[in-house]
Amino acid sequence: MPEKQRDSGATWRWSEIARFTRTLLASRLGRRGPFFISHLVTGRCNCNCPTCLWRDNKSDELETSVIERLYRGAKDTGFVANSIWGGEPLLRQDLGRLCRSSRENGMMTTVITNGLLLPDRAHEIGKEVHCMIVSLDYPESKGHDSFRGMPGLFARA
Repeated sequence: MPEKQRDSGATWRWSEIARFTRTLLASRLGRRGPFFISHLVTGRCNCNCPTCLWRDNKSDELETSVIERLYRGAKDTGFVANSIWGGEPLLRQDLGRLCRSSRENGMMTTVITNGLLLPDRAHEIGKEVHCMIVSLDYPESKGHDSFRGMPGLFARA
């Protein structure tokens, strides 16, 4: 099947789109239930936002193998989309592996990040996901960096 080249240099196979569409339709026809995972993979973060719900809750992270089993089970249950977030998910060294597992289990995979580590990890992570979302709290650097407690974040993101 032909491939569509994305700006990131990664390929998005038409077969993935077809599989996602089939799975989504199958999950919605004849049964009711969830189809979207919102997965907080870490409470760790490199920012210091005043409104953060996770700042004082640095709970243990699940092991990579446990998350991979979760994604296989999600596929078997009919989940078709996975939004990976945190804290800051790019702080997990295994994030590329987690994204690959999510994608290989048929889920449209999105990573939500503050963008600080994105320049260093975009090539690794970008080829494993369908979408990356960078959170911006202000339309200009002064307000954004001040709110996030991280000078230079707006420019890197």
